[in-house]
Amino acid sequence: MKAEIAREETLLEGFKDQLSEAEARRRETERLLKRERLPPEERLRVREATIRELETRIRERAVKIWELEETIRFHEARLPRVSPTERYVTRRVIASLRRTVAAYHGWQTRDRRSLTTYRGWQTREAATVERFEKLQKELDSWNREVNILTTQIASVEGELEKKREAYPKYLLVEYTKFFDVIVRNPIKTPEISFELRGEFTLAAGLDPADMRVLRVIEDKLRGAFESWGSPTRESKEFAPYRFPAMPGQRYEVREEGGYWRYTTTKVKNIYMEHYEQREGTPYPKYGAEEAEETDVFKTVVEVTIAKYKKGKVVGTPWETRVSVREDEFPEVEKE
Repeated sequence: MKAEIAREETLLEGFKDQLSEAEARRRETERLLKRERLPPEERLRVREATIRELETRIRERAVKIWELEETIRFHEARLPRVSPTERYVTRRVIASLRRTVAAYHGWQTRDRRSLTTYRGWQTREAATVERFEKLQKELDSWNREVNILTTQIASVEGELEKKREAYPKYLLVEYTKFFDVIVRNPIKTPEISFELRGEFTLAAGLDPADMRVLRVIEDKLRGAFESWGSPTRESKEFAPYRFPAMPGQRYEVREEGGYWRYTTTKVKNIYMEHYEQREGTPYPKYGAEEAEETDVFKTVVEVTIAKYKKGKVVGTPWETRVSVREDEFPEVEKE
């Protein structure tokens, strides 16, 4: 459903771009018809000014096209070196730039065609009837194009509205976060990791890779990690696998380490910026899971905590809970 909505939105955006260009060309044709009613001397002078204007416009637009194409090549060259989140955003930027370049090329073709026509009229004063018939046919053509595009846009907007109404209000997205820690005690300082996994509810329009969303998730998981395993009511048998550590030990979270992963239909794996995979930190198994859909926001999230040492789970994973409110996440941007 989400992919269908995205395709409809892309189609709608293309139709609106075409409509904007068609309306601009229709207005220009109407202006040309009005100008051709001027006296011959005034008509020649105005046409000469129009020719200079077209030449300047074509020349300046050619520079813009070259700059945009250079920008596209720059973004394409850096795609393999960026994170999955930035790669997704960069691809959208490239697609938008390509649409702009295509529109500019279309305008260049239109202006070159107009320039050829005006130069011909300047050197050969065509009959008034011929000029008016040519411009009137062009105006009728653009009027038909505008009507067709307006009908298509109304149809696509109707279908898009139906699909948006049928789209679920929330998505269930499972996030996995590794916290790297160092055990401090007088004897040794082994490096270990804790994996925290929880399924959070996001508004359907939110991007799970949005850094604002990730900050909320990390705060919740970090809070679960730091408050988890209070010494009260805990048996000594399980104490080595809980937080805090045994008496005399202290776990310190490594700020330079850590690893993000979440399950979603859009991006499978996400590395949080400024967090690098430290050697020895276990990777989760990658799957083909997809985000589930729901109409209810979960205010309590079950968080599973597992301790890793040398890439293997140590002891039995434990569970805790964290509370979360919908207003803690960023609002979905209105279109």
